[in-house]
Order: sequence, then C-alpha cells, then structure tokens
Amino acid sequence: MMIDNLRETRKAHKKEVDIINKAKEEEVKSITEKIDVHLERTKEAEKRFNTRSEDLSKRTDERAEELKKMDNKVLATELKKMITRRKK
Repeated sequence: MMIDNLRETRKAHKKEVDIINKAKEEEVKSITEKIDVHLERTKEAEKRFNTRSEDLSKRTDERAEELKKMDNKVLATELKKMITRRKK
C-alpha cells in the first residue's frame, strides 16, 4: 500500500513537473517572438531614420550650393528669412 502511494505521488509529481516545463517553454517562446518583433521594428525604424537622414543631408548640401551661388543682397535676404523662421 505504501508503495502504491509512493507511485501515485511520483506520478502526480511528474505531471506537475511536466505542466511547469510546458508553461516555461510557452513563456520562452512568447518572449522570443516578442523579441523578434521588437528587433524587426527596430530595424525598420533604423532604415527609415537612415533614409531621412540621407535625404536631409542631401537637401542641406543642395541648399548650401544654392546659397554659395547667390549674390550678397539675395543671400542677406535668405539669411534673414532663416533667422526669422527659427525664432518662431
């Protein structure tokens, strides 16, 4: 009778361990999926940032070239506009 009790206790314990292990595996899987999604979103955001940064850099360079070609009066007017916009 004690041996039967021990066997039943052992079976119950094994079931509990199996349930805990399965829950742990599901938790790890869920966390891994969330990490993968986060990494993908980070890559996409980084790509958008780099594209916008390159575009801004290109526009800045183009604007600098335009300003270099202007005469002093036009350049002074453009500079005044830029300063006025920044104050707002």
